[in-house]
Amino acid sequence: MKRTLLLALLISSSLLATAFARQVFTQQKEAEHKSAQTAQTKAADAQAAAPKLSAEQIDEILDRGEKAFVLDVRRPEEAAQIGTLKGAVNIPLAELETRLKEVPKNKAILTLSNHAARAAKAAALLEKNGFKIVGAVGVQDYVEGGGRKHLNEGKKATD
Repeated sequence: MKRTLLLALLISSSLLATAFARQVFTQQKEAEHKSAQTAQTKAADAQAAAPKLSAEQIDEILDRGEKAFVLDVRRPEEAAQIGTLKGAVNIPLAELETRLKEVPKNKAILTLSNHAARAAKAAALLEKNGFKIVGAVGVQDYVEGGGRKHLNEGKKATD
């Protein structure tokens, strides 16, 4: 009788532990799924905040003499190596939130990175803080799209 009771307790404990493990696993999977959805939403919001501009659109904005402030959010060594747009001010994305006072609120902002991904994130941050965003620019996309007019070229790989 004692053995039967012990065996029943052991089986019950095992079933409870399995059920608990399943519940924890399910909750972890739901949390991971929610986190992935949040990341996708943030990326979509960043893209919505700043349209990715073509080389022609960038040239048009800068040619008009519009009061555009070009903000390069790459690391300084990236801008030096790859090149940037003439007149761009460099504030790396990692520092942007603490350096917002350096960005003028009275000008339209054109954010710049290599392929506009970081530029879009910077645009979303700026827009959230009341800045007017014209668009996001990828300097490499600008060059690949035929843009050269406003390019301040970086060092060549052989330099």
